[in-house]
Amino acid sequence: MTSSHTPGPWRFEIDGTIRSPSFGGAQMADYRGSIICDLKPAVGIEDWTKPVARRHAIPEAQANAHLIAAAPELLQALQLVTPILESLNGKCTGDTAMIARIRAAIAKATGEEEMEHR
Repeated sequence: MTSSHTPGPWRFEIDGTIRSPSFGGAQMADYRGSIICDLKPAVGIEDWTKPVARRHAIPEAQANAHLIAAAPELLQALQLVTPILESLNGKCTGDTAMIARIRAAIAKATGEEEMEHR
């Protein structure tokens, strides 16, 4: 399977952005790498390191950031384990449902889910 997303690993930076160290894609970049997303608007701030009125939103935004930053590795892990699980061919209880969930997650991550609904 090929993906057109910015290559990982992605990392959550102290400035509230999630970045890839890769350059050369269509994403905005600076000396720290390509910007995948910026979570500062989620908590209503311009600078992640300064005090804010919506401080209560920071823990959730940080948790979201870590999940987003792990996305390329999670996708790769699912893509690697799927053929192994498929080779079990129904030998384990619940493996058919699990494989279906994994395939759905891969489709969502790669945009194939959107193509199916068009």
